[in-house]
Amino acid sequence: MAARRIREKARIIAAHLLEAPLDDVEWSKHAFNVVGIPEKSITMQQVAFAAYTNPAPDSEPGLEATFYYDPPNLTFPYGAYIAVVDVDKETGYVKVRTFLAIDDCGTVINPMIVEGQIHGGLAEGFAIAFMQEIVYDENGNNLNTKFHGLPGADVARNSALGYR
Repeated sequence: MAARRIREKARIIAAHLLEAPLDDVEWSKHAFNVVGIPEKSITMQQVAFAAYTNPAPDSEPGLEATFYYDPPNLTFPYGAYIAVVDVDKETGYVKVRTFLAIDDCGTVINPMIVEGQIHGGLAEGFAIAFMQEIVYDENGNNLNTKFHGLPGADVARNSALGYR
């Protein structure tokens, strides 16, 4: 939506520079053109420069826009994690034989962020499964706020590989 706002602002500036009615200005072949007069055009570089040096009347300078996404309803990701483990009954040693993670987070915009979220969730899941304790008082305030003992990626990896 921010890009659309910038595109419209650029079109207004192009119409101003081309001295043409706004409805007659279109984006085509990497430039703003006047409909029916293909030789009358202006590049985005020229529009961007003019946005700061010669803005259209009654418009603010620049080609910036902000848009805050506010979806009509909440969306929730879904996932299922399955671990196949061997537990030594005498020592409590756990060896993870297989681990399968399936997540549906919708449209992935940045795969690195999604992968990081999954890795973080796996690390925390291993911590809880292996008896990490998060303590709360009667009002729901977290009492171990320094988070000593939170696992890192190496702990989750070593747990998955069967190391202690």
